Amino acid sequence: MKSRNRNPIAQAATLEKAREAAFDLIEARADAVADAITEQLSARKLAEYDRAAKQAEALLAEADPDNPAGTYGALSADVAAGTIDPRDGQPVATLKQAAEVIMLTRAPWEAALDAQRQARLTAKNAVRAAASAEEVEQILAGIVWPAV
Repeated sequence: MKSRNRNPIAQAATLEKAREAAFDLIEARADAVADAITEQLSARKLAEYDRAAKQAEALLAEADPDNPAGTYGALSADVAAGTIDPRDGQPVATLKQAAEVIMLTRAPWEAALDAQRQARLTAKNAVRAAASAEEVEQILAGIVWPAV
């Protein structure tokens, strides 16, 4: 029985087709990594967290975040709900504490998403510059995706 090579890069008739196949593979892997990073967050939760982070950034940028001039509904909700500050295990008592906790808990998954984006864009740029299908395969083999 004859073995069929299912490697889309090796099957590509031209370098341009190899690049197209590589872009598809890179995008599919990037999607899988991003999905793994955010798998526990529904679209609603992502939007909610994004809104809370924007409010946190705005409050922390105020001249006196301990006595904010603005209205911050998402931060107020954290205070009212008794969101626990992971730094001390106590409920947040102020809008500033709520803002700090939001930024603290958001940072790791934002960093992972940023690393995924960098890996994806760097790989695609390298594929665009590749001189052969073999080089494209080497690039794909060398992509370092963030751990999830």
